[in-house]
Amino acid sequence: MQASPNPRDIYPAEIIEWSAMLAEPEEHSEHQQRAIDILTDDGVMHAARHVLDNMQEDNDRWQGEDRTSRPDLKDEDAIAHWKEANRLRRLDGFWRFIEEAAALPERQPPGSHLREPEEVPAFSTRRELLEDISAAASTSLKLARLLRRIAPTMTDHMDIADARRLIDSLNALHSACSTKAAIHSAAAQTCGEPDFPLPGSTAGANAWRNWLLNELNLLAALCLRGTYPAFVLEVHRAIAQLDMPIDARTARSNVGKPSYSVEL
Repeated sequence: MQASPNPRDIYPAEIIEWSAMLAEPEEHSEHQQRAIDILTDDGVMHAARHVLDNMQEDNDRWQGEDRTSRPDLKDEDAIAHWKEANRLRRLDGFWRFIEEAAALPERQPPGSHLREPEEVPAFSTRRELLEDISAAASTSLKLARLLRRIAPTMTDHMDIADARRLIDSLNALHSACSTKAAIHSAAAQTCGEPDFPLPGSTAGANAWRNWLLNELNLLAALCLRGTYPAFVLEVHRAIAQLDMPIDARTARSNVGKPSYSVEL
């Protein structure tokens, strides 16, 4: 069994400072504490060492940013400052990855159901989403019509002004749902493929896992300029509070893929 590493042996002083991990726990926000929990997780720290070393040695994926500020090679002081700026730029990318990863559990991703904090998101399939959107459009219209009929009789429990505001909200909901349903209707297709596909393809028992892995993979491409699947799987394990990381073969459709949207 590997000994627990010391964060100071893994992370540069800047990461220790930016994370505020040395401050008293009561001074941390919930987001800060989650970021610290990720950083100080044993599995994450073991994987992070390789990521940080590789980022500092990588002169290919970062070369565009490095070249824009490269000074005259004859100016030794300027070269030293340039190298330090490059080092900090990579550390900032690593820290942004941790910050964004820590924020993922707070997100309300498209295709998921509205939830309270600490609740695991539930996802709908694309068909279920379209059916629910269409049902919400017709139900809101029906409720607005019923409220118009009963509002004057309900004044002992609901003011007319409140009833009018609710009717306006129901009409707005009907309009929004009708527009959304039309954009994503079955008729809006080209060669059998939806022109504007709804989210929800990750619905099912592993929906939350798949969404998290996809987002972490994208963040790795954006912030770390690489895929780093072992690191991503350890960060996912820490966020999901699992005993063991997901098997790489199970996660191969979500992790380790190049993010072409980032390359554009």
